[in-house]
Formats: sequence, C-alpha cells, structure tokens
Amino acid sequence: MIPSAVVFDVGNVLVEWNRDRLYVELIPEAQKRADFFNEVLTMQVNLALDAGVPFGALLGELADMHPRWRSEILAFNSRWGDTLGPQDDAMVTLVGDLKSAGVPVYALTNFAAEKWPVALERHPWLDGLDGAVISGHERVTKPDPKIYDVLVERYELDRASTWFTDDAVINVEGARAAGWQAELFVDAATTRHILSSLGVL
Repeated sequence: MIPSAVVFDVGNVLVEWNRDRLYVELIPEAQKRADFFNEVLTMQVNLALDAGVPFGALLGELADMHPRWRSEILAFNSRWGDTLGPQDDAMVTLVGDLKSAGVPVYALTNFAAEKWPVALERHPWLDGLDGAVISGHERVTKPDPKIYDVLVERYELDRASTWFTDDAVINVEGARAAGWQAELFVDAATTRHILSSLGVL
C-alpha cells in the first residue's frame, strides 16, 4: 500500500541529539562520563522527563541522591540546549520534497515538553510540519500504544497507509503493532530510497 502520510521521529532522525555534546565538557574523562550516564543520569531518567516529569523536581531529587554530581545533574536542565545538535540537511530536503509532492509529514517524538520550544527556536522549520505529537505534552512515550493512537486520531490518519521511521527498534516495533508501516532509520538516503520504492516520491 502506498503511504498516504509520513511520520518521522525527531531526535537523531531530523535533528541530532546527544548528551555527550554537553557532558564531554563537564566530565571529560570517558569512563567517568559513562559511569555517570549508567548510574546517575540514566536513559530511564531521560524517559521520565520525556513523559512529562518536570526537570526541576526530578533533577533536584536526583542531585540530592548524588550530591557529588549535583552541578552536572542540574546542568541537564540549565544547559539542555547544548545537547541538541544540527539538523540533518538531507532529511530537511526530504521533508520539503514530500510536502511538495502533497504528502503530509508529521513528527512523533519522545521529547520533554519543557524543551520542545528550544528545538523549535533552533530549528523553526519543525513548526512547518503538518503536525507533531510530543510525548511530554501527552505524558506518554513510545513505544506505548497510546501515543501512536494519539497521532492517527488527532490527524485522522489511516493506520495501514501511515509510514514511520525511528532510530530505535522498539519504537519501530511499536508502530508496526499499531498497524503502521514502519522501518528503522538508517540515514536520509536510505529513507528516500524506501519511500521512492513505495511510490511516495
């Protein structure tokens, strides 16, 4: 089935996101930085923030639990913008080509509600998408089935002809379980090739 709508993840699909962009400065020693991410500022903490837990409350509690890392923990709020990298220009071009072809383009992203405005300020073209579902606004993250339902219901999409790509296998599997077409993101060229082969471009 030819997709009638295309949905992209944001972080590391449309725009680079990497905690090392900040923490290589704050914790230069690679092993200490790895320990910090594994034991303190874990991806579970990041997922809770993406689910709408306030940065101030969660990071403040975490800083109290790990006082030796207080300044580094709190920097994830005050300097979060430093974790956000450049856009993928080839993906931006692809978005433009899809829209020019009359194909609606949406974003479905695990992203903290407090920090989404930072992304829009840095990359205002994101606001030109046909729609976006932000986990922090919905208080539910991929791969929970509810967040896929939010997008198709809000924008009145047909599940079977909705195509999605994400850099996390678990989120791709969640989209497939929701009845979408979905592929793991590799790069812009691969994404363009897949969409072309499906007859979208």
